[in-house]
Amino acid sequence: MALSFDDKLLGEKVHNYCSSSEGEEDSGESGKESNPSTVVPKSLNPQNISYLGSPQTGPKGVVADYKRFKRLESERNAEKERKLVEYTKQHSFSCKPYSKDVKEDEHTHSTLNASDDSDDDFMTQYRQNRINELRKANESLPTFNKIYDLVADTFIEEIDNTNKNTTVIVFIYENGNKSCAKVNTCLEKIYHGYPHVKFCRIRASEAHLSYRFVSSVCGVHFHTS
Repeated sequence: MALSFDDKLLGEKVHNYCSSSEGEEDSGESGKESNPSTVVPKSLNPQNISYLGSPQTGPKGVVADYKRFKRLESERNAEKERKLVEYTKQHSFSCKPYSKDVKEDEHTHSTLNASDDSDDDFMTQYRQNRINELRKANESLPTFNKIYDLVADTFIEEIDNTNKNTTVIVFIYENGNKSCAKVNTCLEKIYHGYPHVKFCRIRASEAHLSYRFVSSVCGVHFHTS
């Protein structure tokens, strides 16, 4: 039965009449609902970071060691979190006897404790290896075990010709200055404990330094307890 033009404007429909276009729309919508889109999150694989380089001493070496330590600590913590997440997933939607849960809990705790012990052993071994590396590096440095008295002719030569990895300390003093006398006494006591450090001293007047420099530097007062 066909509809009149007025009925179509009013939105009337023929009873028991199915439009082919409506069926296609319904089937299309049902198809969309039956096949929902899914988004699968991508897992990130941790990158293996290796350290290459010779052992360093001084501030740069300390910073490098600290960064390596924090990186290793972060990796260990991430491994622990991964184990805890796996354990939580295994027990979140399961219904097992209480005795079995207790046994699995005990096994998990023992595994985590063993992991903590292995972490402590690893860090202990790592620190020991670094100490051995630094000791070997120091053994290759020259030994001095004295204080070098410099003059104007040897001042530059003694410093420039020293190994670049050697720490050089130059004490500029002036006779008759109480502060300089205290520093000199301290140097006489401590240089034995630093055989790989080159201690030097030179009189300010011998180094041809200006009066302003001598009065400003050599006039500093050091307080000792």
